Amino acid sequence: MFNSTSNVFYKFLYFVGYGSLFLISLVILLILAFFLYNNRSYFSIKKLLNENKKKRIEDKPDLLNKPLKEFYINTSHNSYISNIQNGSILLKHTVGDVLKMGARCIEIDIHNVDGNPVVAHGNDKIITTTHLQLDSVLDEIVNEGFKTSDPLILFLEVVNTDYDVMFKINTLLKEKFKDRLLDYKYKMNYRGFDKINVIDAPIKDLLNKIIIINTTRNNDGLENILDDNSKIINNSTDDVLNYTKDSMRRVYLNESILSMMSNNFDPVPYFDKRTNMAALNFNSFDPYLYKNLKMFEEYSFKHFLE
Repeated sequence: MFNSTSNVFYKFLYFVGYGSLFLISLVILLILAFFLYNNRSYFSIKKLLNENKKKRIEDKPDLLNKPLKEFYINTSHNSYISNIQNGSILLKHTVGDVLKMGARCIEIDIHNVDGNPVVAHGNDKIITTTHLQLDSVLDEIVNEGFKTSDPLILFLEVVNTDYDVMFKINTLLKEKFKDRLLDYKYKMNYRGFDKINVIDAPIKDLLNKIIIINTTRNNDGLENILDDNSKIINNSTDDVLNYTKDSMRRVYLNESILSMMSNNFDPVPYFDKRTNMAALNFNSFDPYLYKNLKMFEEYSFKHFLE
């Protein structure tokens, strides 16, 4: 009786031991697969960073009097994310890499963590990535974003309603970008007779400057630093967009399992409709990103009639 019980007990330990080993191995394989998927574009990105030698739009003097709204612009979505948009570990240099790849329209999401503005992905209830301090991301933009005279467009998604945090965001933007900021007559809160909407400005007036747009309605405390976005349409790919001469348009992938995995959409049909900015995930090296890179192979800005 005793021996029989002992044998059952040892068999039980045997199966538990091998079962645990199997589960551990499975978990390791899943982690490895997740890591490889998240970093599937690493070598492609490094290769592209080494090869990128974009020409400046100011090298085409016949285009310098054309308004911003008449240009296609190399545009990045979630520019701070190096792998997938949920569960990602954020790296400060990611935004810099996107700029090195030729993007001149970038996007960062700003949240409130312990009373400080941080860059992260999520919504007003939950953050789904690690976070970076806003000032460190802005430093990366300053370091890598002004190595060309091409205008730089910064789309903010400010997921915050705390006024003190908004004040800190305002202060940081002014401290970091200084004379790169556009003149007061472009700003959201300016009501003068000489006010100019940035999309109507000739591109020659925007060289070496940064244009700052907020895609949310949380503008309190930022109105004097945000450029007027009243003529910029920001839509997902769910919406059918038709070209109008008095607007500028940016499109991004609609919310879906594909967007959660940082996949891309085909930008060509939107370029055909004169969508200025097709916002693609530069961390996902799929055929659609390659189409975008081909479109902007030489220049980050391309006029509609070229």
